[in-house]
Amino acid sequence: MTRILLVLAAVLLATARVSAADADALKDFRQTIDEVLRSHYEVGPGRTLSESMRLAYGAYTTFAYLSADDMTGEARGFSEIDARFWARAEVRGHTFYGRLRLQYDDYDSGDVFTASGDGLIEPLFDRYWYRFDWRHDQRAEEGVDPGWNWWVQVGRQYVNWLSGMTLSDPLHALRAGVETRSVAGELLLGLTPDHFIDFDASRPNFDSDTERYFWGASVECRAMRNHRPFLYFLAQEDENSQPFPAGPAFHYNSRYVGAGSTGEIVTGTWLYRLELVYEFGDSTSNALVSPQVSDAIQAYAGRFYLAYLPPRARATIGLRIEAEVLVGSGDDDRTTSSQTVGGNLAGTKDQSFIAFGYVNTGLALAPELSNLVAVRVTGSAFPLRGRGIFDKMQVVLSGFVFSKYDDNAPISVPTVLGESFIGSEIDLMLDWKLASDLDLILQYGIFLPGDAIADSDPLHFFYVGFSYGF
Repeated sequence: MTRILLVLAAVLLATARVSAADADALKDFRQTIDEVLRSHYEVGPGRTLSESMRLAYGAYTTFAYLSADDMTGEARGFSEIDARFWARAEVRGHTFYGRLRLQYDDYDSGDVFTASGDGLIEPLFDRYWYRFDWRHDQRAEEGVDPGWNWWVQVGRQYVNWLSGMTLSDPLHALRAGVETRSVAGELLLGLTPDHFIDFDASRPNFDSDTERYFWGASVECRAMRNHRPFLYFLAQEDENSQPFPAGPAFHYNSRYVGAGSTGEIVTGTWLYRLELVYEFGDSTSNALVSPQVSDAIQAYAGRFYLAYLPPRARATIGLRIEAEVLVGSGDDDRTTSSQTVGGNLAGTKDQSFIAFGYVNTGLALAPELSNLVAVRVTGSAFPLRGRGIFDKMQVVLSGFVFSKYDDNAPISVPTVLGESFIGSEIDLMLDWKLASDLDLILQYGIFLPGDAIADSDPLHFFYVGFSYGF
């Protein structure tokens, strides 16, 4: 049982984009553990504490090499060893989880682009949380399903708020929820942990000293069979200390109101996700212009995702076809999309969409959502399923087209003002399970610049990793 969990977890962690951490991996990892454990242990009434206790533990590691071009076309590379040791204990409705992560980076000569450089990456204990689930507790105690549930989870955990477009980061967080057959609600209180990398790279110590608080609430309707509409509110409070007593100020308080829906257009064949977000709040104007003032934020973003799972091809080779459109507003009086230095012009509304989430914008360019229109088409399959060692070899091919929302506004990478077409990108991934405990992951991306990029040379991204669970 433990080996199955380790391999699945290693695949999830190794195939995630390096710059996006493991936004969805922890959630999938927990779900996998829950399902496997339930299949081995039948919950019933009258069991003793020792009989109801479940313990799983193990380790998994990834050996990888990554090379990526920066915006000047210079290739930067590093080798990485990422070993994770985890333990999870369940006693009726109580769950305890902890994980020790030993991540060592070794950059190629002259390629260091982080403040920490070569060596062990902090933090060492990157996950530790406790969760109580009342429904599970009642099933263990009484042997019946009460028909509704409440739960609470506290500790250092990965928070993927709804689809993750506004928040997908590790936090010290308290989360609580209530679930019925027709509705589910959740409350969130969170604080950025140590070594949280901030979006404002112009702020001193942005990658080592960040203090932002989050609070929010969400509600999801489950009364309909094939659709789950949702609504949420998320607030972010900037509690970072001001680095200069009589100098430039760095302050950004944001609020997000989101609405959307997930579900099936055709049961089991066409899946969709729709989400619209409005951002408001206040931001401090450009630090290069005095005096600085507090300006109102008025920004928005949206995504539409559609997946097609052809019944016959899905059954034979696991074919899945996806399409997604992403849109984020921009601000044409900024010279940078998210920083205070070169930020919003004093006395104007700040229309640049800035959030703490993750969306898939490719491997090579990987722009943020601010002032971006992105279209993605992805196909994935196991083309040689049933042919011996190639049976579990998955191939994923993605194509992207990028454009500016506002021709004269910046995005998160340098561009030419007045030009809209950023470029296109092709990404290829191969995920090959060589053995029950060994995986090979290859990723390659090439970005082809458009008129909005000054340098016409393509950008390349290459990643190779071996994941081993034991």
